[in-house]
Amino acid sequence: MTKGIALLKTYLLLCVLFTTLLVVVFSIPTSWLRNHLLQSVETIQQEGIWPKVGGIYLLQIDNMTDCLMFNINACADSRHPVYAAMMNEYAQNYDDARYYLNMAETTQQVLEEGRDRVTGVYSYGRYWHGYQVVLRPLLLLFDYSKIRIINFLLLFSLAGYIFFLLYKREGRTIALVFLIALLLVAFPVVPTALQFSTTFYIAFLGMLWMMKSRWARKKEENVCLSFFVIGAFTSFMDFLTTPQITLGLPLTVWILDRKPVRKMMCVLKMSVYWFLGYASLWITKWFLAPLLTGESVMESVKENVALRLSHTVYYGGEPWQVGDFFKMIMEKVSVHPVFPFALLLLLLLFSFCIYKVIVHRTMIRQKGWLWMIFFLVPCWYLCLFNHSLQHVFFTWRALLVSVFAILLIPFIRSDHEKDCRTDTLLQ
Repeated sequence: MTKGIALLKTYLLLCVLFTTLLVVVFSIPTSWLRNHLLQSVETIQQEGIWPKVGGIYLLQIDNMTDCLMFNINACADSRHPVYAAMMNEYAQNYDDARYYLNMAETTQQVLEEGRDRVTGVYSYGRYWHGYQVVLRPLLLLFDYSKIRIINFLLLFSLAGYIFFLLYKREGRTIALVFLIALLLVAFPVVPTALQFSTTFYIAFLGMLWMMKSRWARKKEENVCLSFFVIGAFTSFMDFLTTPQITLGLPLTVWILDRKPVRKMMCVLKMSVYWFLGYASLWITKWFLAPLLTGESVMESVKENVALRLSHTVYYGGEPWQVGDFFKMIMEKVSVHPVFPFALLLLLLLFSFCIYKVIVHRTMIRQKGWLWMIFFLVPCWYLCLFNHSLQHVFFTWRALLVSVFAILLIPFIRSDHEKDCRTDTLLQ
C-alpha cells in the first residue's frame, strides 16, 4: 500500500510539474525568439533537411524534426500559453504527405508573415514536447548553431564523466566496453540533432543517478520510483526516438553497481515500473489537453497508434512492402565505401565476444539478466515495427543497449558475479 501511494503521489506531482513547466515557457513572448528562430531556420536551409555525415545513410541528421521544433515555437501564441503548451501547433504549406520537405521554408514564412498566411495549422498535441522547457528559453539567447555547440559540450561531458565513474567503480574493462558501445552507434553524431539528444540526456543522467544517489540505495521503493520517474521524463521529452536507452543503460549500471541477488527479477521489475511511468504520463497528455483547451487530440492518437503498431511502412508518402523497403534501406547503407570495413570490424568484434563466451561458458548462466536487457530493443522493434523501420536512420541507435549488454557478457570479471549477502534489495 505504501508503495502504491508513493507511486500515485509521484504521478500526480509529475503531471502538475510537466504542465506547469510547459505553460511557463510558452508564456515567453514568441516575438522575443523571432530573430534566433530565423537564424536557426537559415542554418537548416543551408544544410538541407536530412544531411548525411560522410554521405552515410545511418549517419543522417534529422534537421527536419529539429525544424519542426522551431516551427512549433514560431506558431505558439504566447497570449494563450495553456493552449499553446497543450496543443503544440505547427504550420504546413502543402496539403500532402510530403509537407515535411518544405518545413524550413514554411517556418520562415510563419516568422516573416504570420501563421495565418500558410495553408494550414495543425496540432501535434499527442506528445508532451517537454524539450520546449529547455529549447524555448535557449532560443532567447542563442540560435541553432550555438545551441548545437552547447549540446556537444554537455553530452560529451556527461559521457566522459560516466566513463570516469565506470572506470573508478567497475574497472577499466567495463568503462572501455561502454566507450566502444557508444562509438558503435556513432555517438559523436548525436549532438548534431536536438531530436537525437533528449533520450541520451535522460539515459546519462539516469546512469549517474543510479551510481551516485544514496537515496536510490536505501530501499526497493526508491529504486522503483526512480525508474518510474525516468520513464515519465522519457515520454515528456522524447519523439519515440530512442526511448529504450533510458531504461537499458541506467538498469545495467545499477545492477553492475549494486549486484542484487535476483538480477533477472530486477530487470523485469524495473522495466515494468519504467513502462508504467512512460505510458501513464503519455496517456495523461491525451486527456489533459482537451480538459485544459476544449480541443481533442484523440483522433490523431488513434490514427497514429494504429499506424505505429501496423506492419505497413510509408516512404515518400506511399505504402511499401516490408521486403522492398528493407531492401531499399540496405542499398542505402551498403552503397558507401566504408560499409565493408565497418561490417568486417563488427564481425571481428562479435567473433571475439563469442570466443570469450565459449571459453567462459560455465559463467554464462549467471548472465541471464544481460540477455534480458539485450532483448529489450528487439522486442520494442517488433512491437513498434512501423516506426522503428520507417525511421531506422535514428531508431537504430537504440541498439546501444543491446550492444552494451552483449559486450559485457564475456567481459564481466568473476568478482562482478559474487552475490552481496548483505544486499537484501529485491530478494
